[in-house]
Amino acid sequence: MSLSVRHASPSDADEMSTILRVGFSRDPVFRWVYGSEEQYDRLAPAFFDLMVRRAFEFGDTYVIEGKGALIGQLSTAGPCDETALYDELRQIGAERADPLVALVAALDKNHPTQREHWYAMFQAILPEYRSEGLGYPLSRFAIAEQDERNLPIYAETSTPRNLGFWESQGWKQTGNFDLAEGVRITQIWREPGASAQ
Repeated sequence: MSLSVRHASPSDADEMSTILRVGFSRDPVFRWVYGSEEQYDRLAPAFFDLMVRRAFEFGDTYVIEGKGALIGQLSTAGPCDETALYDELRQIGAERADPLVALVAALDKNHPTQREHWYAMFQAILPEYRSEGLGYPLSRFAIAEQDERNLPIYAETSTPRNLGFWESQGWKQTGNFDLAEGVRITQIWREPGASAQ
């Protein structure tokens, strides 16, 4: 099977947002943020639309076969003022604005600031295609570009079963923090050129 990973174009934005929304619909973090399936279906599209739009403006966007999407951006050393982002989150969060802002604030608070790196923000494969192994070529495409830039990569995961996927590509666990009771986020880091553990 030939797989085509490419940089996304703005015409892919709606599809990418849908892929991310569907892909994260069972994620424990977003279950906590939105509280119910009804609120997720109603409110999460605006969040992922915002994240995709910001990735096109400030970062990198990748798609594979219309079945998976990955967005990320360069993260410089030192603190970053995200006031405008928080304002937008409060607007789109509606009745779930408080936990949505709390999520992003927790991610910001625990984000490494010592070194410049690439932040792999969200990656998802549509559920019906997860058995096809599409996550590997999608992530490897982005990893190869960051290796060329000699940039380490940082990401988070809230799904323990995904750790093996990341570790097989040279990532290491660097820490974790609890967003809420029973909702733990694991931090992972990959040095340029790192191989599987």
